[in-house]
Formats: sequence, structure tokens, C-alpha cells
Amino acid sequence: MNHNLFRALLIAISSLVCVAGAKAQDRTMSPAEREVAQLGMRDLLSLVDEQNVSLLGFRSIDEAKSASLGAPIARRLIGYDQLLASQPGAPLSSLYVPPEQRVYPVQAGGTIRCVIQMSQRDGRWVLSSIGDAYLGEALRDALRVQPPGSTLILISIPGLNIELVGFERGTGLTLLPVRDYPEAKLTRMTAVESNVFVPAIAAYARDFEQRHGSLIRQRRLTN
Repeated sequence: MNHNLFRALLIAISSLVCVAGAKAQDRTMSPAEREVAQLGMRDLLSLVDEQNVSLLGFRSIDEAKSASLGAPIARRLIGYDQLLASQPGAPLSSLYVPPEQRVYPVQAGGTIRCVIQMSQRDGRWVLSSIGDAYLGEALRDALRVQPPGSTLILISIPGLNIELVGFERGTGLTLLPVRDYPEAKLTRMTAVESNVFVPAIAAYARDFEQRHGSLIRQRRLTN
């Protein structure tokens, strides 16, 4: 088989795998949400140049020009104060706090290169950040191990500066940290079930509060 044709087939297959994984998270978008996401995409592409193209996750400017938005992924925030007050046996969902957030994968070359992040503010969608290649890499890794029939979500704990990928399936939720958090005894992409994670991270939050609580409250990182 011609080498270029073989490579094109690999890219096409890879792209189908990426899209299939993203569709597990597909959800109805309002026209307003879609408009803001597309605005973020235009802003991202207008920023790409020779100096920052790799920092934004792309292999080349030409690849960036071919980029498209993937299906949105829900991001849920865990409140720091809710963690401190959590009771034994509390489900992770009881710790969620506003605002509602979305993360849009930016796909090019058959895979996720970076993400666009959005948040609801005063009843409308606004851009939070564009071009996060590190989170894009974490989503790529998560899609490779996503269990069949599960829904991919993101979990954020701003007060502890911890980010996780989650797989929801029925009433179960498996979490994977996007990086190493040694103090919290979390290892990048090492799975932990939510019923194990909640009491452990609550205990870590209480210890953290004793050591750094006043500082993070000054910085308004709690909910």
C-alpha cells in the first residue's frame, strides 16, 4: 500500500475513535453556548503563530488551521467548604457547587490538541480560557482507557488546585487525576473510585485547612 495512503487511513481511523469517544459526552447545546464556543475557537486560531503553536498543542500552523470543536464535556466543581463539612458516606455529587462549566476539546490531526473552557456567569456563557494543551493531553489519555458505556466528565477542586477526569457509568464514578498530587496521594491517570476518593480527599482538605486555610480564603479560592 502507498505510504501516504496508509498514513491517511491511520489518521482517519484515529479521528473516528476520538469522535466516538467524544460522542459519549454529547449533550444538547443552546445556540448561545454554541456561539460562545465558536467565538473561543476563532480567538484561539487567531492567536496561533510559529512561537506558540506547540504550546497550544498543535504540531504545525497548518494543523491548527484544520482544527474543529469536539463535543462539550461537563466540568463539575467541588466546593472546598463542602469538603470540609462532608459527612462519612456522602456521595461526590453532594459536594458539587455552581457555576456550570463546559470544556470543549479542540481536535486536529485525529486527536485532541487543546481545550476551550467556558463557564456560566449571570445566566450566560462566557469564555474562561482557551488553548489549554495540558488538559487536552489528559483528555487524550483518558479516552484511551474510557470504559465502554461510560460518560466522560471533568471534576475540579479549586480550593485544592486539583483536577480530575471522571467516568460515570450508572451510579458509579471512577476518577483519574490529570497530574501527580503527591501531598494528596494522587497519581496521574491512576484510577480511584469516588466512594474511596471522597473520604480521603475530605481528610486531606481538613489537614490542608489547618495549614493553609487563611491563605486560600484571602485568595477567594473557596466556594
